[in-house]
Formats: sequence, C-alpha cells, structure tokens
Amino acid sequence: VFFPASHGLRLAAWVVRSRLGRHIIPPLVYATARSVRVTGDAAAGPPAYQIDGECGRHTFPQGFALSLGVRERSLRVLAP
Repeated sequence: VFFPASHGLRLAAWVVRSRLGRHIIPPLVYATARSVRVTGDAAAGPPAYQIDGECGRHTFPQGFALSLGVRERSLRVLAP
C-alpha cells in the first residue's frame, strides 16, 4: 500500500482512514506483487517510509530508485 503524503498530517489522516476501513480510495495505491520498484523525485528531498511495520532508517539520495522483492521459502518456521 502506498499512502501519498507530503507531510506528517496527511500521513496521520491516512492512518485514521485505514483504521476506519476507508483507505481504499484514490490516490492511495494498493497492489500485490513479487517485486516493486520505487523512484523518488529529485526535488522532493529524502523520503519517509515504513516497510512491514518498521520505520525506514536509511537515507536515500535525491532521485533515488529502490527495488524491493519477496523471497519465497526464505524463512523456516518450526511447527509442532
């Protein structure tokens, strides 16, 4: 899910909408995929991001490109 937000107040509004179940509306982008590529606007400055419940702590250069993917069967789980 991509919540477009230019500042913290807009992001907070998305969080409220999400909790109320009203978040699947434009301009929100909701999709599933095995991999995605995210690019940044050089003029927008460093992005704020969150992945899988963790706050992003890496800084990206202006005009960045980030590729994310899912590895199948990469986590072993022991079950009784």
